Amino acid sequence: MSETKLPQCVMFDLGGVIIDVDMGSVVSGLSAGSVDTSLAEAWYATAAIDEFEKGKISTSQFGRAMVAELGLDCSAEQFMDRFLNCNRGLFPGAENLLDRLSALTHVACFSNTNEVHWASLCDELKIDKYFATKILSFELGERKPGLAAYNSAAKCLPFPPQEVVFFDDRPENVATAKQAGFDAHRVYGPEAVMEILGTFGLESEDG
Repeated sequence: MSETKLPQCVMFDLGGVIIDVDMGSVVSGLSAGSVDTSLAEAWYATAAIDEFEKGKISTSQFGRAMVAELGLDCSAEQFMDRFLNCNRGLFPGAENLLDRLSALTHVACFSNTNEVHWASLCDELKIDKYFATKILSFELGERKPGLAAYNSAAKCLPFPPQEVVFFDDRPENVATAKQAGFDAHRVYGPEAVMEILGTFGLESEDG
């Protein structure tokens, strides 16, 4: 058995890393195919989601703004009903990975999210129990990939960025995290996380 030398802190993005999210099909299903939802860019880049995930607008304001901005063929209420159900649960292996890491090092999350999604994740998945530090864009007032968001996130952690390994699924988020001093890696799902943590000596349970 190799020696485990994990970093002082392992920090995770949630969607695409720990949680399976399918926002693209939500938008596509409400737009009669008129919106290009490849990589979910159509919704991710909207001004409405930016303001909502920074905690600057209410749920009702967000729903109306998204319908208008994307030209969706639905009411704000119909959009919000679909939006609130875009999370498809934890990726296979995520719960076991977080449980193992929590016993070995400081585990944190840094997520672009909103108050209603976070409440749902805590209620349905008990996601909050896995993280000693929870950094959420709607509380922070900043959103990845902005450098200000990473500088603010660093102040929330008990360790400097150089001692934090960060996993995110979006290349622009990883690039800015590195600029802020974090040891950042682009991954999709827990299996890719385990491959990288294996370089720190964390063995897979079947290895």
